[in-house]
Amino acid sequence: MFPKFFNAINPYLPMTYGVAGLREAISGNNISAILYNISIIAGFGALFLLFTILLAEKADKMEITQMLKQI
Repeated sequence: MFPKFFNAINPYLPMTYGVAGLREAISGNNISAILYNISIIAGFGALFLLFTILLAEKADKMEITQMLKQI
């Protein structure tokens, strides 16, 4: 139904697990499936938080370096 590209990237998108978790919460009573989807979303959150911290540190270092060059 979907192009091969979207089928290939589907497991790597957080929205996939959000939608699956909401579907299960609304229509089913399989708590383990809901917890699985929540854990995957939490993993994405932790990963993105780590990226943010690393990039913020790099941006701070670049800003300090630029300010020192101006002096």
